[in-house]
Amino acid sequence: MDKCYTPPEATRLIVPYLKSAGIKRIWEPAAGSGLMADTLRSEGFEVYESDIETGSGTDFLTYNPPFIYDAVVTNPPFAIDYKFVERAMKLGKPWAMLMKDNRSSVGRFRDALWTRLEDGTQVPPPELARIIPSSRISFKMPKQGWFTTDKNGRLINNAAQFAT
Repeated sequence: MDKCYTPPEATRLIVPYLKSAGIKRIWEPAAGSGLMADTLRSEGFEVYESDIETGSGTDFLTYNPPFIYDAVVTNPPFAIDYKFVERAMKLGKPWAMLMKDNRSSVGRFRDALWTRLEDGTQVPPPELARIIPSSRISFKMPKQGWFTTDKNGRLINNAAQFAT
């Protein structure tokens, strides 16, 4: 999977929204090195971590957790972020994901917002709140350090998206 570690300032962008929604217990399913989970804990949340590649070896796309959580909060792997959105929608809990700011217009992402129930009925997507940072956020890339660039070397802006 692609790795992109989340700095505390990116996680703190969504904290006011989580608190105003009464979220107390969070599942962070792409926890990696735990930077996002640590930041959420420092803000007073109870956090359950899992990750397919580290520690638990738990696959968010198929795992049904035994613990109680109020919301899913994560920085999903870029290559399959739409699958994380689809899974979060099916779980029926509030979710917040840090993603590139152009993802909501991509077909697979847009399609993932429509939930298909077991009887085949499609449920329309919830309203999304998009948070666009006032400045660029430097995400830690294992081979690049604390920044994200495109193929031309330009810094990439990122946005958080939150659904209720």
